[in-house]
Amino acid sequence: MEPWYLAYALLGATVAGVVPILLPLTVSRAHGATEVGLVMATVSLGGLTAPLWGRLADRHRLHRWLLAGGLAVTAAGLAAFPFTTAPVIWFGLALLQGIGAAAAATVANLFVVEVHPQVEWDARIGWLQTFYGGGQVAGLFLAGALGQAHLRLGLLMAAALAALALLPGWVSTQTPSRLLPTRPVLLHPARHGEWAICSPQRLFHHLTWQAVQQLGTSLRSPFGLFLIAWLLSFGGAAAIFCLYPVLMEHLYGVPPGLSSLAFG
Repeated sequence: MEPWYLAYALLGATVAGVVPILLPLTVSRAHGATEVGLVMATVSLGGLTAPLWGRLADRHRLHRWLLAGGLAVTAAGLAAFPFTTAPVIWFGLALLQGIGAAAAATVANLFVVEVHPQVEWDARIGWLQTFYGGGQVAGLFLAGALGQAHLRLGLLMAAALAALALLPGWVSTQTPSRLLPTRPVLLHPARHGEWAICSPQRLFHHLTWQAVQQLGTSLRSPFGLFLIAWLLSFGGAAAIFCLYPVLMEHLYGVPPGLSSLAFG
């Protein structure tokens, strides 16, 4: 364990704990399910920028700056969110949150695999995931405690958590000074399913033409059937969890406080 894990615990509390509950509830106060789904989809859309941040980290050694910048952008997007009801502005702020979280999360594993020997990767990344997951649970409990009566306060607190993460993130990290002969590739997938942009480990990859070509070959094998099932599984889960607190409240009569605790 290292001190900078605390930054990712706070990031988990923010983007994986508070955001999935309070963002949909905030949007649902002024608009319908369509706008809720679009806002949450836009957050996840920002996660698709992860390969860009990974490439920048490799090429220009910007690990520390990407962590700090990502946290700052996430905090800014959250802080401004409760002060408007315009869907277009919400979409922009949601995209900022997704991009910021992706930038910060992409370099998480790089601080491990580019600094420590491979024999230590499993344990260190396992503890990193534990801190992130613990932060997510704490964030869900916080969202449950605030409920629907304090949505603005909750989002501002989430922004404050992301800003607070800057302190351990900047003070206790250092961009790895050495360049590896090849790009590190993690072969240890997370042992649980995550939705949207929850896990730093899911955002650790590089998008290359060679990878696209290999994907085409894989789709023509039995593995292709698995990938299709995987896509449908996550698509179905996303359809539920992007609307989770609103769905539970309006369809089943379960208040946000209880649904957040159940999720946690």
